[in-house]
Amino acid sequence: MGSKTGGDKNSNTRDQSHRWGFIKRFSERGYSRVLRGVDIYIAVLIVLTIVIIHRYTYVQVLNPSLIETSVPVAIALVSFILIGVSIIVSFSSEEFLKLLHDIGIYDTILFNFEFTIHLSLVTTVSGVFIQAYTSGLQSAGLYPVLFFVYLFLFLYMILSV
Repeated sequence: MGSKTGGDKNSNTRDQSHRWGFIKRFSERGYSRVLRGVDIYIAVLIVLTIVIIHRYTYVQVLNPSLIETSVPVAIALVSFILIGVSIIVSFSSEEFLKLLHDIGIYDTILFNFEFTIHLSLVTTVSGVFIQAYTSGLQSAGLYPVLFFVYLFLFLYMILSV
């Protein structure tokens, strides 16, 4: 049994690998998933279309109620993903999880869950920030830019699930 200060070497290595696991998985798999995924292109296309409509017509698209409505959706998505991971792990045997890890599928599955959770959390925090500082952002002229960034994040989050 390891001491409280030193611990055993294997558990310390395991803790380090879990701590940087998402970053490692993103560097190995994430770039291709993000840049080659159809979901990011669809989100960009929709946002660009809305920007063009906003810029060249009198249609009001910068509606703060959209952000107020979509933040709870992002929060619910985080909850569903966490529940999904819990169900998968609890109903899977240790041998099955080890098999997934050995053939390389485990990291891909885990990355997809982690990426979606991170994206949902960034979307939620940015939506809450925009809601909290709407009047200040409008007076500074930043509201339209942040609105469209938030819209992209939200659409990408929904499409990436």
